[in-house]
Amino acid sequence: MIYLLFWISSFVVYLYSPAEYDYAFCLTLTILYVVMSFFFLRKSFQINSYFNFHLFFLISFFVTNYVYPTFIYQIDPYYFSIFTYSFDHNLISRGTALAQLGISSYMLGSVILMNNRILPDKSKDMRTYNVSTASIQITKFLFFSFTAFFLIYVFLIAPKFKDQVELNSQIVNIEVVLFTIVLTFIILSNVDLYRNNLKLFLRQNIYLVISVVLIILSALWYGDRGIAIQIFFISTYIIYNFIKKIKFTHLLVLIIIGFITLTFISYTRGTEHNLQESALSDAMKEGMDSFSSFESNWEFGMDLIINARNLYVGIEYAENEEFLYGKSYFPYLFILIPGLPTYMTKATFNIEPEHIATSGIITDYSNAGWGIGTNAIADVYMNFGLPGVVFLFFIFGMLIVWLEKQNGVYSLIAYLLIFALAIYYPRASIFEQSALVIRALLIAFILLNLARNKRFVLK
Repeated sequence: MIYLLFWISSFVVYLYSPAEYDYAFCLTLTILYVVMSFFFLRKSFQINSYFNFHLFFLISFFVTNYVYPTFIYQIDPYYFSIFTYSFDHNLISRGTALAQLGISSYMLGSVILMNNRILPDKSKDMRTYNVSTASIQITKFLFFSFTAFFLIYVFLIAPKFKDQVELNSQIVNIEVVLFTIVLTFIILSNVDLYRNNLKLFLRQNIYLVISVVLIILSALWYGDRGIAIQIFFISTYIIYNFIKKIKFTHLLVLIIIGFITLTFISYTRGTEHNLQESALSDAMKEGMDSFSSFESNWEFGMDLIINARNLYVGIEYAENEEFLYGKSYFPYLFILIPGLPTYMTKATFNIEPEHIATSGIITDYSNAGWGIGTNAIADVYMNFGLPGVVFLFFIFGMLIVWLEKQNGVYSLIAYLLIFALAIYYPRASIFEQSALVIRALLIAFILLNLARNKRFVLK
């Protein structure tokens, strides 16, 4: 009942949001968000573990949509250079209210399934599945082989492209998918064996552990944080939920260290003192100089905060130009076949998929010379308006909880791939991982059936 009241209050607040920037209004919304999140997360922790999608998604959502209007705008509206690009400041209050309504819908959808007694309680029904040895060995072979290629690509091929600051997304996606599948196969085949025995897991899978370390270090050396974040989240989720509980304080320290490291990578990779081209000491000095120049700690969250502008611009575009009515999602209809989304989009709309995506539209609308991304709320609003924000975020919340409560191989793979980018979703489309998830499930299905074994054979 309390979550329905939260949703109703959010809806009323949106309807009566002021037509100009109002600090007191934004502060009230921020307080309401914190209260809602407290009750929601407490409930999610009781049902599942604290290390779940909701925690990191809600933290990231807060930084993305609430920090700028509440804590930065009053002090300096142009604190980050992206805000010097033109946008309607009168939409800040309504944009924040729209984000509030969207996240209330997400919580309401989530809670409905959390309270559903029909769905299984994974914590009380953790079973061991008999994935054939042949399937596991073939998957390991594919993963280790591609890891070797990945390392060659990172150290020998990618550095030749000086203007490329991130690794090829297709190569990264394949590596993440293979890692997720092999880890899922291993852990679900040995749930009882590895429970409360982390040392045994590490010892029996030492080559997998070494591969993970090499992947993360090589990606950070190159300056690409994405795959490091995904591998970390996937690994930690498996360890916490299937092998050994990690104390919250220990995990918090680990996350803080990781957060500082990733910020360090962000501020050094575009300079001459990056890890690729200079000594570690020089790169460390460059990073420390950058940190010391920070005027506030909000600069650690810059990558998320700057996407608040995309929310306001998205609303402005939809209401002044046009609603897209799902056009941005058209390529997702053909995601099973690589290359087909691009072909069908060009054949249907005579435009590249990147220019039909809300990130491309916002970039073009802003006359920016570089991609400035999107915002999860704006992405849905630009396509389907207010009803779309309510409905799709409601369904998104239900989907996350449904995946959390399942016990199967496929549901775990899907959840891990979505969870891996939990902090990324508020600044992207909620459909961002759909292509990767569907292709991963197809690959897993093929690998599970290579030895003609049943998909789920209980030991």
